Amino acid sequence: MTLRRRLVVAVVVLGVLSVVAGVTVVLVQRAFLVGRLDAEIAALAENPRAVLLASQRADGAVATAALSDVYVGRMSGDGRLVTVLAPQADPQLVPALDPGEQVLTPAGRPTASGVAQRVRVVTVPLANGRAQAVIAVPTTSADLTTRRLGLTLGLTGLVVAAFVGLLLWWVDRLGLRPIAQMTDAAMLVVVCAQVDSWEKNVRRVWDGTPQEVQDYMAGAIDNYYRDKPQVQRDEVMRSCGLMAQTLMLAARGKGLDSCPMDGFDFDAVGRLINLPDNHVIGLMVAVGKRTADPRPRVGKLPFDEVVIRDRF
Repeated sequence: MTLRRRLVVAVVVLGVLSVVAGVTVVLVQRAFLVGRLDAEIAALAENPRAVLLASQRADGAVATAALSDVYVGRMSGDGRLVTVLAPQADPQLVPALDPGEQVLTPAGRPTASGVAQRVRVVTVPLANGRAQAVIAVPTTSADLTTRRLGLTLGLTGLVVAAFVGLLLWWVDRLGLRPIAQMTDAAMLVVVCAQVDSWEKNVRRVWDGTPQEVQDYMAGAIDNYYRDKPQVQRDEVMRSCGLMAQTLMLAARGKGLDSCPMDGFDFDAVGRLINLPDNHVIGLMVAVGKRTADPRPRVGKLPFDEVVIRDRF
């Protein structure tokens, strides 16, 4: 899987997780709000007779104010529901209950009339056993809060998605396309060199020559490189350049394309390939079939500026 595909998969997974998280937040918030409504009507249901009396009292201004958002009704034995008290903001509210239906724990029900579309309702049998009190609370406030939360999260998600999309475009244009030359190439060669090869491998390089030649070259090479770290590094970098150019020419001879590269994180690549301490990375060469035509070369200096005859 290419790096671009991995990034797309990661973004899709992140998007799905974000949607799931947003939906979870909305559902949890709604459950909390509905729970508060259920707790309110459950507390009233503990003494339904007192609620009915408080609703019917002509001088019960304080009680009525406390019940301003609550529906209180009386369902007779024949299943007829009579409204005793309706919410001040929705005086025509009537829960949709089947005749004689019992709702012993707070539950959601539609409405038969009124502005609110749904209520949380509970029924409590009265002492005479032939009737039951009906206590309900509209879920309008909980529904409105939930919709607002969902809208806020949705708009926030769109803004974040737009930002992430812009970021991905920027990463793809400035980051992934150059990286793709490395990750999508048929072959990627990391050209490395052993800095102390002049000391460790000199006998192996001149193996097969007469002994006096080996001794002479070993001494000359030692004298040239020892205690000269810059000279040692310059030599291996020249070797890396020659090797890379030879590789690119050989690839061209086989009908393949190539691209020399630097500008990457040399330390990170070194860790990736377990580069020994006495080695350095010169450059990378990507080899394969081109997927797009190269852009026109620009900025070439005039020939007489780069070729100097005899001396500067």
